[in-house]
Amino acid sequence: MSLYHNGESCVYCKAKLFSDDDVVYCPVCGAPHHRECYNTIGHCALESLHGTENEYSREREIENKQKAEEERLKLEAEQKASDSQNSENSETETTRCKMCGEEYDRQKSACPKCGAPNFFRINVSGFDFLGGVKADEKIDDEITAADAKKFVISNTHRYIPKFVKFKSGKKTSWNWIAFLFPSCWMFSRKMYKGGFLSGVLLLIASLISIPVQQTLINLGVFTNVTSYVDIFKNMYEVTPEISNTILLLSFISTTLILIVKIVCGIFGDYWYKNHTVASIKKIRNESHDAEVDYHKLGGVNIFLFLISYLVLENLPALLVSFIQPLF
Repeated sequence: MSLYHNGESCVYCKAKLFSDDDVVYCPVCGAPHHRECYNTIGHCALESLHGTENEYSREREIENKQKAEEERLKLEAEQKASDSQNSENSETETTRCKMCGEEYDRQKSACPKCGAPNFFRINVSGFDFLGGVKADEKIDDEITAADAKKFVISNTHRYIPKFVKFKSGKKTSWNWIAFLFPSCWMFSRKMYKGGFLSGVLLLIASLISIPVQQTLINLGVFTNVTSYVDIFKNMYEVTPEISNTILLLSFISTTLILIVKIVCGIFGDYWYKNHTVASIKKIRNESHDAEVDYHKLGGVNIFLFLISYLVLENLPALLVSFIQPLF
């Protein structure tokens, strides 16, 4: 990875400067610029400060950054010491998860089995975004829980403990969102290949089910109904009139949807752990600004969740409307 110019940034565009950038310095104050930035404005971006007490000083800028970094490290060390002391002084007490009934250490912020938040811990000691996992605990040979937290960003107290469990060889878990909305969840977590594959399978299942739905409509299954009981009653009555082909299509469609949902619900967390590890390694090897890429490649994109949901809900009907006139 390239090194910065003494930790400097272009005073015009504020981007960090790398050793392979074309950099020019103001002949008056020494402020660094990208050559393109300097040429764009035709003079130093801090020209208005020349000759004043606020004139740019490279030595002062570097000194201020060093002081800020030293202060940050000092605060981190004090926080670690405080956390360690609190951990040693706290009594070992347990609480029972309201969701799954698991009994666990009350000092943990979430249930290690299902990930449900420990509201006692939240109210008393503040929320632990690692779900009770130590920051330096490995989820992979090279990746720690703290590294994964930077990438996962959202709902880390649920995912990080599961990532640690997977390191022991376990591959199964349960994820309700991945079960209910497999493709949408994968796209929102930026697992594009898995989202596309599961989306295609669900789309195929939806297309297969369209003749089934049309047959049921034609037979009046959904006419004059007030509840699901009425629908099931009508379906039972018209079953003898439904052809074997339609019944087979219904079975294939339902089975395919269940397989996709159940498989994603069981293995979704494990796939996400592998995606997280691979992405972090890629960022480490290729990124010039890891913090930016953690947010770019990680976290949650709700917009993609909504778009994929709308596509899966409406695309089958659109395809049918275009295909029917051809026959």
